[in-house]
Amino acid sequence: MNLKNSVFLVILLIGFNSLNAQTWTTKQVGISNTFMQRMWFTGSTTGYATSGDNTGGTGSVLKTTNAGLTWTKYVTTCTNATYDVNFLNANTGFTCSFNGEISRSTNAGVNWTTVYANGSSNYLYTMGFLNANTGFAGGFSYTVRTTNGGTNWTESSLSGFQYSNSVLSSTKAIMCGSQTGSDGGVWTSTDAGASWNYVQVTASNILYDIYFVDANTGYVVGGGGLAYKTTNGGTSWGSALTTGSTNTFQCVYFQNANTGFIAGSGGSVYRTTNGGTNFTQCTTIPNISGQTQYDIAFLDANNAIMSGSQGALFKTTDEGLNWTTVGNNQQLNAITFVDASTGYVAGNSSSFQKTTDGGNTWQVYQSFSGAITSNAVEFIDASTGYIAGNTGNLIKTTNGGVNWTALTPGVATNILSLKFLDANTGYYGTTAGGVRITTNGGANWTALTTGAATNITSLSFPSANTGYLCSTGGIVRKTTNAGTNWTLLTTKITANLNSIYFLDDNTGWAVGASGKTIRTTNGGSVWDTTTTPGSTQALNSVRFGSVNQGIAVGNTGTIMVTNNGGVNWSAQTSGTTANLRSVYIGQLGTSLFVSGANGTILNSTDQVLPVELSFFNSSVTGRNVKLSWGTILEQNNSGFTIERKNSGGVWNDIGFVNGIATTNQQQSYSFDDRNLSSGKYSYRLKQIDFNGNYKYYNLSSEVIVGKPSSFALMQNYPNPFNPSTKISFEIPLDGMVSLKIYDVTGKEVMTLLEGYKTADYYTVNFDAKTLTSGIYFCKLAIQNESRNFVKTIKMVLSK
Repeated sequence: MNLKNSVFLVILLIGFNSLNAQTWTTKQVGISNTFMQRMWFTGSTTGYATSGDNTGGTGSVLKTTNAGLTWTKYVTTCTNATYDVNFLNANTGFTCSFNGEISRSTNAGVNWTTVYANGSSNYLYTMGFLNANTGFAGGFSYTVRTTNGGTNWTESSLSGFQYSNSVLSSTKAIMCGSQTGSDGGVWTSTDAGASWNYVQVTASNILYDIYFVDANTGYVVGGGGLAYKTTNGGTSWGSALTTGSTNTFQCVYFQNANTGFIAGSGGSVYRTTNGGTNFTQCTTIPNISGQTQYDIAFLDANNAIMSGSQGALFKTTDEGLNWTTVGNNQQLNAITFVDASTGYVAGNSSSFQKTTDGGNTWQVYQSFSGAITSNAVEFIDASTGYIAGNTGNLIKTTNGGVNWTALTPGVATNILSLKFLDANTGYYGTTAGGVRITTNGGANWTALTTGAATNITSLSFPSANTGYLCSTGGIVRKTTNAGTNWTLLTTKITANLNSIYFLDDNTGWAVGASGKTIRTTNGGSVWDTTTTPGSTQALNSVRFGSVNQGIAVGNTGTIMVTNNGGVNWSAQTSGTTANLRSVYIGQLGTSLFVSGANGTILNSTDQVLPVELSFFNSSVTGRNVKLSWGTILEQNNSGFTIERKNSGGVWNDIGFVNGIATTNQQQSYSFDDRNLSSGKYSYRLKQIDFNGNYKYYNLSSEVIVGKPSSFALMQNYPNPFNPSTKISFEIPLDGMVSLKIYDVTGKEVMTLLEGYKTADYYTVNFDAKTLTSGIYFCKLAIQNESRNFVKTIKMVLSK
């Protein structure tokens, strides 16, 4: 949370109720933790994909019924990861595994039965069917064949490795691979897979995929950026095509005789529109850095899906000109919001996503160059944000994440933590114990001396000068002068600390390894140690919304909550076993967000929140200041104490505005601070609930009351009065001032003010308890070197 909130301020004060009963909804989860190898679509919306997941020694097949937007995992009877999948019709399909097994489904992929298992457990990489009865599979030094729809399979030895196939007719099929492990070639069968004849295409690189446009025209691709084309059904392949890449190509697909794609390692995707004569690299695919693409499937003339490593899927709707990421499977290390609608999340492999609908949907919004591991994301407002990551990566956006500029942080080590207090002032912490500060929005960074030598995993600045950092070995350090000096605090623990959060200068918490939590209520002088019950998992992030209510998240889906300031913690069911990395108290009513491994984003909307401020601003009229603020909802809200201080002064209570107690309707509040002298003032609200919990909200900037622009004497108030009244006047220039009271005969009865005064606003109290009822006159006379001013007002004393 930014220390100096913008004029439009959105902050959430959280108070959990019935903590154990709250629920979490998965807003996003990665499709697969590992690669998605081959795909097979039985229609424009229904398809299947093999997965590298091997949970508990069981392979799985993924299924989509909405053209790849979402996928359901179905467990097969294979004992290792699946590699290829092939469906004969809408219900009957087969998959082969790394253990040389074949499983069959007869109910559209829901259930699977083993129909073949190789005793030597040699890989089966590819499989194909020439008709409903005859099919084959190839892999490591052997093939298997069925002639009765997959019920029985016969083995045959075949030297080399077969990785992919293309069926050309009811009798002809071709597989590609390597016979020696270093060359590349194709095996052709003209007797429905009963026998195979090998032809070497290249002596130097393995061929990984093959695709035929028709019975004559086909392509193979492989290592070293190689691609070859045949126009005679695979009899000969000619010279290598010019692809413009040296990366390994793993897949090839042609829509027609002219337009096709080849893709592979290093996020390389190339497109041709002239049958392979020339290829152009697709450079606008988000979040593809570091990926390897394994398969491409066109659903119709415009729409296609591309699968790859780390469970990544990409989709095009314009014939492959532009691609978007379908979901995100990367570990998401940091999540934040700037208002009720707009939020951001960042993580491994340049992963960056944005929501504009309050977290309901998340889109891969921008890809950075390289494969940046992002450890922290901070947004000052909807436009300006920062991402920090490994190897000294620090980038900035000024247009909401559309474009990013690399900053020069001055380090090459991993940046683990990042905290901005306002548009100019920010800090980051590194793996080497370093902390640096910027005072110009990241343009320059100055090294600070912290005394730490290990990972600065988290930073928290509850105010402009007071900050805390945590590190390995239970280390917490504190600064009271904006980072110039740091003091080592005694925490009583040696466990690694991963996250620290302070609600104010005195009240804070830190969490870390083995479920450890520590808390302080006196600025770190004394720390209480607790262990979250039932969990020894590392806790990675902690956040509190009030002095009592907080949440911590950690490994294997751990979510812990407290409603007594961290003295006791209770577990909530997250619905995931993914490592959870970051928690944020969101901006949509009763909404919290958690991000973690495998693209996981969780949301809870039934945590009860006392007060959510939607704005806090000010306006100045003369010497009067009007404060306005609003809430989206309130729970147990007693009201707001208004506090003010002038430059260099102390905070003083100047008023109180009652709250609505409990409501889910928007409310507006205001407070008038009148008759101020010229100067600079700061304001804050102290929101208090009926249990005594409180939270401060600071106005974004100082309020300036300028000097008067003209001489003025205001009518006294009240008038009539008994026995006292206030008289206000304004002088724009320094000078001698006389303020006197006269009766109706013109006799002077009292001198209220006489002497030299500087230009300013003034209010004087006139106490008439010794005077009788009647009409009186107040005369203001001002003498200045350049101007004189005289004015008289009539007043009525009524006893």
